[in-house]
Amino acid sequence: MKPSRVIDAARKRCVTKEMLREYYDGLNWVIESKNILRQHSYNVDETGVQIGETNGGTVAGTVMTSSSERIKSDNSTWSSILESISADGRRLTPTVVFTGENLQGQWFPSVFPDWKYTTSPTGWSNADIFLKWFMEVFIPETTPSDPSQWRLLVLDQHKSHITAELMKKAWLNKIWLSWLPSHSSHITQPLDVAVFGPLKRYYRQLTRFWASYEATSPHQQQLFLQAYEEASQKALTRRNIISGFSATGLFPVDIQKALQSLKPKEKKRKSFEGPTTPRKRQVVAETVWVAPQRSKDIQKQLQEAQKDGNLSIRDFNCILKKAMKSIDQKNSQIQHLEEEKAVLKASAAAKAPTGRVPVQFNPNQACPEIEQIITARDQAEKNVLRQVEENRRKPRRKKPPKTPTVESMFFNQYPKS
Repeated sequence: MKPSRVIDAARKRCVTKEMLREYYDGLNWVIESKNILRQHSYNVDETGVQIGETNGGTVAGTVMTSSSERIKSDNSTWSSILESISADGRRLTPTVVFTGENLQGQWFPSVFPDWKYTTSPTGWSNADIFLKWFMEVFIPETTPSDPSQWRLLVLDQHKSHITAELMKKAWLNKIWLSWLPSHSSHITQPLDVAVFGPLKRYYRQLTRFWASYEATSPHQQQLFLQAYEEASQKALTRRNIISGFSATGLFPVDIQKALQSLKPKEKKRKSFEGPTTPRKRQVVAETVWVAPQRSKDIQKQLQEAQKDGNLSIRDFNCILKKAMKSIDQKNSQIQHLEEEKAVLKASAAAKAPTGRVPVQFNPNQACPEIEQIITARDQAEKNVLRQVEENRRKPRRKKPPKTPTVESMFFNQYPKS
């Protein structure tokens, strides 16, 4: 079963062959005239994830369940990640944008990736964040050994990507900004075509038990970082990255790849065959086998079927099907218990106290240093321990005596027999 891909109607209507030809002709001219190599061609895009989202993909049930269900979280908050890749299969340092005013130390687990972290009121990047990413991540990590070598950066036409300051910095550093045609990222954006799809699929698989967390719980942020790191390691492979540039025809330049994506895919129709009436099978009354619950039950049934020295195919298949049914039931029960255990564990973790400590760093920096984040996180952990110790030392309040009711006062005046 292959899930469908949702594409905005504007994307389907606005992308034309003429638009693509104009863009790819211009891109080819830039690469040839500036002698831009594969290792100096890059793509950047932003993907958003809903922290608290619990859509884990397709859920398959057994024949024993009338329906397959999964819990959807009522609480969620957005975070986004700026990802950048090269045509030769490399990944630059990601930049994570949390929703909030300031970075908090309690958002980070004890071990977290050495990435860039910042915040915005919406959880999405803006012109200021993107410019700082460009200056502090892209330029330092992609600087060629030859100062005269040009670099290519392919990006969409989001308003935060089209500013005078960005264009100026790019030109001074010999970086050619190539903006993709409007509404064409599902055809021309390498990250969108070959990376973000599997990335979100892996991420949802890892976060399917998140319904028990509150969206504002710091444990949500910690699990988000751990899950996204693992999912991105699986999705942003060298093979996927290179295939993204190849499938979009950006490197090497091949407009036919993009034009081919515009054509609707034709389904191969199977030749029509008229219905046939199935032959009625005669079933001979024999031993009725029940679903075995243990391995000993299977052994006993096989011994029973072999009493006359000959095990019939029908008896063997029947015992096998019953055993498979029993295994499916056990696996379903185990899976249900595992999910309950995960939900209880998550619920207990979400209720644990957390020390609130903002990350202190120079506001002129685009993102704080990892050491500054670790300092805030360690202080948050100390605050938690101190809070737990204070709660332990506090004397427990005695429950006030219950106010006697009229009935109890009436019956208490008589001696108990």
